[in-house]
Amino acid sequence: MFARLVMPVFDDLVSHVLSTPPSVAVITVLTVFAFSFTSIWLVQHRAFVDMIPRRVMRLLSRRVGGRPGPWKPQSVRTFSNISRKYGRRMLSLPGREHLRQSARRLSVVQFNILASKLALPRHFPFANPESIGWAHRKHVLLRNIAELHADIMCLQELGTWQWVDLLPARPWLPGCTCADNYWVFFGPQLRKLGYDSVYFKRPSVHKSSWSGVHKADGCGIFFKESDWEAIAVDAVNYADVHDRVGLLVLLRSRHDPAACLLVVTTHVYWNKEKVGACAAEFGSSYLSLFSTRQLATQLKQLQQLDTAARVMLRRCLRPELLGPEFDPHTLPVIVCGDFNNTPDSAVYRYMTQTFMQRQPDSASGGKTAVGPFESAYNQYQGAVRGELLPEAEVKCGKGEPGFSTITHRRRNNIDYIFHNQQLAPLSVLSEPPLDRVVCDKPMEATGDHIPDGIVRHAIPNSLFGSDHMPIMADFAVKFSL
Repeated sequence: MFARLVMPVFDDLVSHVLSTPPSVAVITVLTVFAFSFTSIWLVQHRAFVDMIPRRVMRLLSRRVGGRPGPWKPQSVRTFSNISRKYGRRMLSLPGREHLRQSARRLSVVQFNILASKLALPRHFPFANPESIGWAHRKHVLLRNIAELHADIMCLQELGTWQWVDLLPARPWLPGCTCADNYWVFFGPQLRKLGYDSVYFKRPSVHKSSWSGVHKADGCGIFFKESDWEAIAVDAVNYADVHDRVGLLVLLRSRHDPAACLLVVTTHVYWNKEKVGACAAEFGSSYLSLFSTRQLATQLKQLQQLDTAARVMLRRCLRPELLGPEFDPHTLPVIVCGDFNNTPDSAVYRYMTQTFMQRQPDSASGGKTAVGPFESAYNQYQGAVRGELLPEAEVKCGKGEPGFSTITHRRRNNIDYIFHNQQLAPLSVLSEPPLDRVVCDKPMEATGDHIPDGIVRHAIPNSLFGSDHMPIMADFAVKFSL
């Protein structure tokens, strides 16, 4: 098909050049070469997607998306079926009985979906090719997401549309794969389920240390179109060598114009392989230095996200947008993401003790101080045991789940749903039992965080389409009225 389209055009071009004066022929040839090299540069740097309006991309996605996959909206499962399939259930948090009759409820999902270009066999040697192959895995991911029926969903490593996705796979065009992406798959499929969305792609300036190719993913926020409308959207590019970004959207309820909600998502930098290499080559002293530098980078990214959120709120604090009686201190705020840090880390403490809280040295800091924040899962261990955890254990993160990601290298909790005091979590989605995260091919453990000599539990597998699992919280909400 490609040859049938290109060769007649090439023959016509040659005939045209031979039949024109030399000066015109030279100009024509130079123009064609300039256009060709420009197109190749744009493809290699994934730069065109940011120039295309959203409506045009939706029309293109209908053409290049191919036939719909096996997922059908009418096959959505109930939570009882999710419990049978995944072994997960909604755990009621202790001490929240007086809020369960609240008429205002909000469910939020956080999920790092593992971009297709990052799901490489060398990083997931325990997985069958089908489990990490995008053609199958994208439908597993869609089921993981859609079966939760959440009001708000924050996704990371969500791929973007590329011109090369219109072409058949060719060895001379690296990275030409079926789009894993927002425009072609997740956007259209989740729109069928009633979700509108916003999306921001990471820059493609640097190659990923994980995959060796330019980054082609970003962050997305999905929300029920029947309940919410986006009245302001902003994004922050951390502008460092790691090409990380944050995404912010201010939502207004379609049922109550005075009810607003700020949703923020990000994916914080972490380089596990470089940490391991430093430890092996230079020893623990250099490893400590590198970890300190990495932590400084992470905190700088979160500080930029804090600043972006404050700027966005100041810009939106206008009577014509939010109403004359709006009080930003009563604005519910959700911050979701893959923070790549455990609950005992400085990053966790920053989010719960500093993020978007009052700044004494700032004259305008009080207007945008919507904190303090806490994790929706900070009472998870208490919910499992049926008791309320002491405040001291909650503050140091001892109430968090055991893991939100599990591979042959690590078993950690690094994904969070942070919220301010205008939201009270009533229940959270439990961890799956270990018999549901059994890896395809058991192998020798290679990570420091895996207690077993043989890795028997790791994802992705046939049930979970990512090396992370979705986490979810159900909130009672106090809207600004």
